[in-house]
Amino acid sequence: MKSSWSSGDTTTLKTVKTTFSGIASSTNKDLLGIAGTASGAGVAITYGGQPIKLGQATAAQTLNTGNNSLNFAAYLQGEGASAAIVPGDFTAVADFTLAYQ
Repeated sequence: MKSSWSSGDTTTLKTVKTTFSGIASSTNKDLLGIAGTASGAGVAITYGGQPIKLGQATAAQTLNTGNNSLNFAAYLQGEGASAAIVPGDFTAVADFTLAYQ
C-alpha cells in the first residue's frame, strides 16, 4: 500500500500520523477481519516492518514540501495456534485517517 500526495505549505503543519481502522478479527483485535470463503486468518498492516495496531496512530512522519509518500505493507496472518486456516477467497477493508500536526 502506498499513499502519495502533494503537501502545500509545511511551515505550519510539519508532520502526519496515520491511524488505520476497520472490522477487526474476532480472535485478534490487531488484525483486520476477513470475509469470504477463507477463515482462520486476518490481515496485518505494517510500516517499516513493524506491525500497526488498529485504532492506534503511527509515529509522526515528517512532511516535505511537494510530494510525500507513506509506504505501508500488509500480509495475511493466522489467528492463532488453535485456529484452523481454511483456504479460499477473502476480502478485507481498511480505512485510514491522516492527522496533520
